[in-house]
Amino acid sequence: MKKLAPVFMIIMLFCTACSEYEKPSFEIKEDIVLVEMYTNYASGYVCNGRFFDKYGNAYLFDLSEKDKFQSLDAMLSEMYKILKTNKSTEKIFSKSEMIYAYSLLQKVDENADFESYGIGCDMGQHTLYGVRTGKDGKQHLITIYSYGNMVNVPTDKSANKLLDFCRKAMNFEIN
Repeated sequence: MKKLAPVFMIIMLFCTACSEYEKPSFEIKEDIVLVEMYTNYASGYVCNGRFFDKYGNAYLFDLSEKDKFQSLDAMLSEMYKILKTNKSTEKIFSKSEMIYAYSLLQKVDENADFESYGIGCDMGQHTLYGVRTGKDGKQHLITIYSYGNMVNVPTDKSANKLLDFCRKAMNFEIN
């Protein structure tokens, strides 16, 4: 039995090290993590959807009355105003789900290509974005997936995992 004690100690240390490695050691830095947006320029301008804060709460937004040529960064600023002044509509994600989504988002290569093809016109565009802090210290929307007039399927593996997770967790439509 004394000979087995060192073996058990090694196994215990190994298991402890493995379980610690699996636990994310970071905190979600961005207050908004995911954005699901619909835009359409066909008959008037429509820009609405929902975004998810770092706690997994959903907030609805409608930017249709704003400048239709505003940048994604300007749209994100508008969402932060909504976050500060409105209550969430419902809790969609648990804390562990948000940490999982956030950890995948951090691995997405924002310069990765998309497989793109057209499927129609005047359908508008449904897009899933992640929010990430760039090298400039500002938060930016990173495209994960988009469909509508054009379908943009990510080639990045982490983006695909995040898309699959969002599809299941928040019923994000995929065509």
